[in-house]
Amino acid sequence: KKNSPTDSLLVFDTHLIQLLSKGQASSDGGDQFGIPAKAAHSSAITWADLIRHLSFWCSKDDSGNLVCDAPMLAVAAFAPLLVQGGKAYLVNLDENYVKGNPSFQTMIQAAIDGKNDNRLTQRECLHLWALNYLFQNEHAKALAVLGQLLESCPGD
Repeated sequence: KKNSPTDSLLVFDTHLIQLLSKGQASSDGGDQFGIPAKAAHSSAITWADLIRHLSFWCSKDDSGNLVCDAPMLAVAAFAPLLVQGGKAYLVNLDENYVKGNPSFQTMIQAAIDGKNDNRLTQRECLHLWALNYLFQNEHAKALAVLGQLLESCPGD
């Protein structure tokens, strides 16, 4: 099982390409059901792989607290879900379907806990602050932080 930073970045890039191409970057899977089904199928596979890599980078420290060493993977994996479905939807997935260890909520919280880490760039901190607000269902505050991000880090 590979989980190097390079492999995780490749998984992230693949997920983005699948989303942006609406599944057209996929060579097979769901073709017989048309583009909408293919896009959903392809995105689900790459999203699951992204979450698997994120779970690898979340581990317990000496005190037993979960620490996320790849917080931007958490942003990439869960910010869109929180924007579209809100925290209640994420909790429903976590408790009724996924039942993973670590849970989605725990991985998000571990990423958010590092939002003021001085090793992170301003861009990363702002993304984590936005994720924090999305996780609290405070979408207006998340949008304000993303506006601040666009002003201070053009191109995001």
